Amino acid sequence: MRSSAAVLAVFVAFGALTSSARAQPAPSVDVRGFRASADPGAGLYLEPAASPGTGDFSAALWLTYGYRPISLRDPTTDESRFSVIGHQLSADLAATVGIAERVALGLDMPVVLYQGGDAPTEASQRVLGEFPLQTMALGDLGLVAKLTAVKPTRGEFGGFALAVHERFTLPTGSDLSYVGEGEVTSETRLLAEYRVVAVGLHLATGVKLRAQEARVACADVAEEACPTRFGHEIPFGLGLTLKPQAFGLDEEGRVTLSLETHGYLPLSPIAPFQSSRVAAAQLGLGARYALRDVSFLVGVETALVGGVGNPPLRALASVAWAPRARDADGDGVPDDQDACRELAEDKDGFQDGDGCPEGDNDEDGVVDEEDRCPGEKEDEDGFEDEDGCPDPDNDGDDVLDVLDACPDEPGPDSADPELRGCPNRDPDQDGIVGEQDRCPNAPEDKDGFEDEDGCPDLDNDSDGFPDKVDACPGEKGVYSEDPKLRGCPDPDLDKDTLLAPEDRCPGQPETWNGVDDADGCPEEDPRKKLKPLVVLRADGGVELSAAVRFTAEGAVDAASMPLLRALASELARRPASVAQVGVRSSPKEGGDEGAARRAGTIVDALRRFARRQSAAEVAAWKDVRGVPRAQAQGVGVKVVEGPGTEARGAERKP
Repeated sequence: MRSSAAVLAVFVAFGALTSSARAQPAPSVDVRGFRASADPGAGLYLEPAASPGTGDFSAALWLTYGYRPISLRDPTTDESRFSVIGHQLSADLAATVGIAERVALGLDMPVVLYQGGDAPTEASQRVLGEFPLQTMALGDLGLVAKLTAVKPTRGEFGGFALAVHERFTLPTGSDLSYVGEGEVTSETRLLAEYRVVAVGLHLATGVKLRAQEARVACADVAEEACPTRFGHEIPFGLGLTLKPQAFGLDEEGRVTLSLETHGYLPLSPIAPFQSSRVAAAQLGLGARYALRDVSFLVGVETALVGGVGNPPLRALASVAWAPRARDADGDGVPDDQDACRELAEDKDGFQDGDGCPEGDNDEDGVVDEEDRCPGEKEDEDGFEDEDGCPDPDNDGDDVLDVLDACPDEPGPDSADPELRGCPNRDPDQDGIVGEQDRCPNAPEDKDGFEDEDGCPDLDNDSDGFPDKVDACPGEKGVYSEDPKLRGCPDPDLDKDTLLAPEDRCPGQPETWNGVDDADGCPEEDPRKKLKPLVVLRADGGVELSAAVRFTAEGAVDAASMPLLRALASELARRPASVAQVGVRSSPKEGGDEGAARRAGTIVDALRRFARRQSAAEVAAWKDVRGVPRAQAQGVGVKVVEGPGTEARGAERKP
């Protein structure tokens, strides 16, 4: 077996994480892992969620004994090689006072009465550092606050309760005795419990924050290599309480037994479950005996996870004093004024001063526990009579039943007594009533189109243009930039993009071959057949007879408009087609952004001439550069089948 400080390790049942560390002979850390409570209903660790009444005072004295809370062990055999603290006897004086029925404020002053261990050896000093262990020392003063968020839902019979508990310590203790932190700490816990008369389940969890990191048994290793660094922690507790009174024992209910487990996990700098050396878990059994204002508690705990401050055996004893007014049934009415000392007053605002519960305050035959209105008699009119509340307006229409011609059907008030409180048969006031009105809450628009169904028809001709912007609401139409033509049938019957009076041949499309293209009439050169301005190839590529020219401002030059009209006329004849337009980027003309703008001007012109927003869209140059003449002309166009994207067109507009 190897012998030296290098083979010794501290197994810690005490989890902590901090933000910074410092080298020191002895750690500034409180390793007891015990928190005293002045509450006369507290267990070994668990704190009741309920707060004492306003002005109710409690004080408690605790004595705890821990056997070998800190030991150095051989990591191979787990045998104790050196007891840093072999025996520790400590005391706590705690006090608390209740405020506003939901808040408790208190103090806790721990004192180490005696602690001692093995005489230091050369090996132990290399691990622990050289320091004299103080046999007696003060601990850190604890400032305690509890806020009860949810009082016991069933009062004296228990139910669910919830509270937040805070323990803030000041560095009054010695940082060379394992009972002082050296800096402030804050431990915030959420307390939850559910109790059914004599049985209770208690839960606690939260976070403990240290202002400074501490190290234990790491004097011979680098700070970052220390496996027992203590900082922030996650405390937890789980407990079960039982009164033997539930089994016919202890008739006066003075004894409470508790089975508890509690401990904590590291949070930082060592992550939870990363190392058992910096985690703690205790299992304990306790018993409390209450005798009027005084109660006694004894308990014993053992470590489920052993380490610093988590002894294999801990014994606890406590005596608590909580002076209270004599009230056998706990209803707040002193026994000398209580007409029913064994029955608690129900405190429902009805004759609460006599100390007796009243089962049916309003004497309406519905017991108060089921009566939603225990102070008002049920009107017994056949409407929700089982809830105990009078219902002066059964249908909730703000017309009292005594005046309501239809008390079970909601309706508006009316000057006519026969209609007062009756439902409106025509709520949208469109003159169509009852089942004939398919849209009772939306008035018919009465525009001469299906006015008999009671539903407004926003687009009579179903051409996609709402009637309010449709210049021809009775005829299906197409999009037009001109509001006077929007939604009207396409005026360009021959789909050559020209309209009367410019179109001299409205029934014959222009041939777009460079000869009198502005008159809208087809013509052929008498001498030779001219090539068309635009040729649509079988693969969708568009062969332009000339390059599209732009002005200095980036608009399409007027000389190129016939070229675009020729292409638009082809698109107009193919309502499902889309022209994808791309322009080659040029640094002299604004790079990619300039190319996109120029492509957008072509797209806008094609949409305008074709009178269809989906007729064209901007495409990437890489997608159209393979079209014939695209490389030479700097513009590529490809026609595909599918709807255009109007949103893209909007984004392209500068």
